[in-house]
Order: sequence, then C-alpha cells, then structure tokens
Amino acid sequence: SSRVDSASNRFEHVRLLANNRSGLVAEFTDLRNKKESRGQSAPHGVSSLVWNTDTVTDGIRLHVSGSADLYAITIDADYGVAVDNIPMRGCSGQQFTLVDEEMLTAAYGALDVGMIILQFGGNSVPYLNSKSISTYCRSIAKQIAFLRQCCPNAKVLFIGPSDMSKRIKGELQTYPVIPELIDSLA
Repeated sequence: SSRVDSASNRFEHVRLLANNRSGLVAEFTDLRNKKESRGQSAPHGVSSLVWNTDTVTDGIRLHVSGSADLYAITIDADYGVAVDNIPMRGCSGQQFTLVDEEMLTAAYGALDVGMIILQFGGNSVPYLNSKSISTYCRSIAKQIAFLRQCCPNAKVLFIGPSDMSKRIKGELQTYPVIPELIDSLA
C-alpha cells in the first residue's frame, strides 16, 4: 500500500501456528523470489511451521490443506517489534482461563512472547457497582495469573477502563464507579 511505510510491508519470516487434526499440509510461495516450500505439522499439539525468505519479500501465497485448528499466521522481519493484535471488542477479559493451558503455553513459547498488553473494563463499567467491583477485580487478577503461568517470561501490562461519561442530573459526568474501579484494579 502506498500509505504504509515501505519498511513495514516487508518481511523475512512467515509462521503458521496450528493444531493438527489429520494431516495438515501447508505450501508456501514467495511471490517475489519464486521460492516454494512445503511444511507439515506434527501429529499432536501446537505446531509452528516457519518459512524464511532468502531476501526481503513483499508478497506470499500460503495454501493450507487438511484438517486443523489454525491459531495464527505471523509475518515478521528479522528486527524490530512485532505486534500481534487479537481483537476482542465487547469482551470483558474473563475468557482466558477457558483456553487450554497446554495449548496456550505452547503457542506463547513458539511466538517468543515478551509482553502481553490487556485492555479491558470499559464494557463492564455501566454494569458495575461498589459491591461488584471486588468480584470483577478478582476475576481480572485470575486471568492475569493464568496468562503469567502460560507465559512466565512475558511482562503483563493491564490497561483499565478509559474515562466514560453518563448524563447525571442533565450534565455529562464520569461514571461514579470509575474512580473506585481504577483504585481497586491497582
């Protein structure tokens, strides 16, 4: 894209994380260098298939066949910071402990995760009151503890809810529960 810095749309490595179900085969083609290679995932557990380009490339084709749970496709360079965003709009941040711990640990290890940034709380603010804040905070603490267990070498940054307003006596004001929630999350 012409609107993207030329360095940010070039890469040297492509990785596919998957859980094999029955003979997953992935075929990789480097479109610039006309290089093709094939990879097959391990029979059980999280597999990390990695393809390296000989030189910087700006186009690939990845064809996957077989039956598998595909977890991630990453496209990275040899240097710099890689940011992988998992969009979870409308989520309260309570679902991480529902993920299989062994699978998540293997995925974090394959991706060499150095930091996990969580931003939750905004969707919960309208429904929280002074009595439910401690329950919410304990639940968030449980989620963070689980992520630390799955990825012990990563730093965890939790970003709580942003300021939100509601109409109180005809004026827009901060939700009354936000200061207490922020203090309780600290």
